[in-house]
Amino acid sequence: MNRFKRFSERSLRWQIMFVIIIVVAAPIAGMIYSALFAPGIDSMLIEEKQQKLIQIGQRMDESIDDETAAAIKKTVMTRSPSDIDSLQLQLHDRMLKLSYQYRGVDIGYSVPTIEQTFSLLPPRWPYDRKLENGIAEAINSKGPYSQYFMDHMGGLLLHVRPVVRQNDIIALAWAREMIPPQYAQSRNVRRTIFVITMLGLLGGIIGTIIIIRNMVNSANIIKNGLVGIQKDFTYRLPSVSGEMGEIAQAINSMAEALEEKAKLEEQLQRSERLAALGQLVAGIAHEMRNPMAIVKATVQLMQKQYKDSSEMQQYLDVIKEQVDRQDKIVKELLDFSRPSKSLWEDISLVELLKSVITFTRPYMDQYHIELSEKYQIDLPLIIADGERLKQVFVNIIINAVQSMPKGGQLMISVYSDEQNVYASFADTGSGIADEDIENIFNPFYTTKYSGTGLGLAISHNIIAMHGGTIAVTRSKDGGSIFTVSIPIRRDDDAASNIDNR
Repeated sequence: MNRFKRFSERSLRWQIMFVIIIVVAAPIAGMIYSALFAPGIDSMLIEEKQQKLIQIGQRMDESIDDETAAAIKKTVMTRSPSDIDSLQLQLHDRMLKLSYQYRGVDIGYSVPTIEQTFSLLPPRWPYDRKLENGIAEAINSKGPYSQYFMDHMGGLLLHVRPVVRQNDIIALAWAREMIPPQYAQSRNVRRTIFVITMLGLLGGIIGTIIIIRNMVNSANIIKNGLVGIQKDFTYRLPSVSGEMGEIAQAINSMAEALEEKAKLEEQLQRSERLAALGQLVAGIAHEMRNPMAIVKATVQLMQKQYKDSSEMQQYLDVIKEQVDRQDKIVKELLDFSRPSKSLWEDISLVELLKSVITFTRPYMDQYHIELSEKYQIDLPLIIADGERLKQVFVNIIINAVQSMPKGGQLMISVYSDEQNVYASFADTGSGIADEDIENIFNPFYTTKYSGTGLGLAISHNIIAMHGGTIAVTRSKDGGSIFTVSIPIRRDDDAASNIDNR
């Protein structure tokens, strides 16, 4: 058992570690890669492209020889269309040679003084505004200018280099390269992955905490439930989700089996105690009855002999009253210890109760008891000893009336389920204390000043003889509810039940 417990604990620890590694370590690795390596690779690619544009700018500057520089200055001074066309042809030849070597790069020259730009591509390029800004920055700084930016179309790498001759900027050589949209999409994907990874990491941590907390809570529920079941077999574990719920259900099933076993053991011990007590009571009652019969006969004889003495008659009446009382107690003792032979028959519990109410109604009216009755229609029959059941119901009704000496209400209801017929007696009396409920069906246990404590014990035996149960609970208004259950008669086993009893 201890080995299994240690194995279960190790298995649980490994499961938790596995969850932490999968949920936490994997996102962290992705974040480290995205944060450290991916930006470095991007920077290297951009730097490489930027160096290429700078190299192109240098070569474009070097391609402007003295003849071309003179043509530029002449065109600036004359601004004639023929000179502009001639200059364009010269610059076009130089740009064409470079374009073969650097495919995908847009190159050109700009002469701001005549507001002319010479390039291989037609004007209105997507980033012409960026080119104009770059040219302005290069003129202002009188040095090379590089720019890099990203947008939804991808991005742009731009390098502008002033062409300086004799300390004058005669033109600006520029090279620009568009970054394809896939590059921007890849960058956005990485950013999205980073955000998702962060959210996944946060959700994973929260989920792991919730899972561990639920497991700990479930384990505590089961642990506390086992302690509760150890103290009280009627305690049940609350419902728990997941595999822990199956364990809790198995523990509840085990508790039900233990409770049933405890009830059987208690019934067995009670039967053994009652059997021993019955033998003792029968012997005592027998020994008491003979002397009491002699005393009673002597009193009757003295009443005849001294019938003229009123004072003697008073004494004899007192003795006779006490003898009758003791005789009644002896009779109850004999009924408890040696029940008389039963007469089993099919009985309607409603009709039997109505007959009991008929002869107990005057007693209830005497104490101003308001009676209400509620009977289920088409109740099944039971197989029982009617006289014995009458004794039980009379006893319960008398006890209920005595608990309401100043009047009250008594509700009698009869109903059934698939297995039993039930008779319930709910009163509005003073109720029964919790410590008395546990012992109320024990012989000689009574809360009445003049009671013998045998009435409910005899009733319990009678109902047990019928295979039923009798229980008492406290009602919401403080009174008592006695509930008697009798098994429903079965056509296939009714005869065998009668024979066995």
